[in-house]
Amino acid sequence: SISRLGYLRAMLVTGLFALITFGSVWLADKPLSMHESRLPQLAREMSLGGSWIIPQSGGRPWTERPPLPQWIPALTLQGNPDRPAEWVVRIPPVFMGVLTGMFISAVACRITSSPRLGILAGVALASTYQFLIYATLAEDEVFLAALVAMAWWAFVEALYDARRRWFWGIVFFAALALTHLV
Repeated sequence: SISRLGYLRAMLVTGLFALITFGSVWLADKPLSMHESRLPQLAREMSLGGSWIIPQSGGRPWTERPPLPQWIPALTLQGNPDRPAEWVVRIPPVFMGVLTGMFISAVACRITSSPRLGILAGVALASTYQFLIYATLAEDEVFLAALVAMAWWAFVEALYDARRRWFWGIVFFAALALTHLV
């Protein structure tokens, strides 16, 4: 069995590594690509008073994807939706990438009973090229990764925490339900 302190330390070390790795995109001031700009534009239109239920692009419904990946960036744009900086719309993907790394670290800690292996698993994920790209672009793939990792984490916690199994079951099914909005 792993100590609560070792478990939390592994998650925090992984989260800090991921935040430094992914957060470096905020310093780069890189412009959004044409494909990458779709999600922030939909979020911007929501922030300016558009439909929060059915995302719109240029006043027309945009129903290609579910709305959760637009809702979260729209919340970050509430302060200045007219002229958002590129780094502002990259905050939610970076945050979701950090959470994904932390969930993977927690799963590895719990399964192996080793904080070191938990840190290694989270850092390995956060340092892979493809995940780094998804966590630093203003796109929606990392939102799904975070929710799947959260569901996996809750499932593993339910296996090891019999006293609060009902709570972890609720978290598991809530994460699975939210995947339908991504």
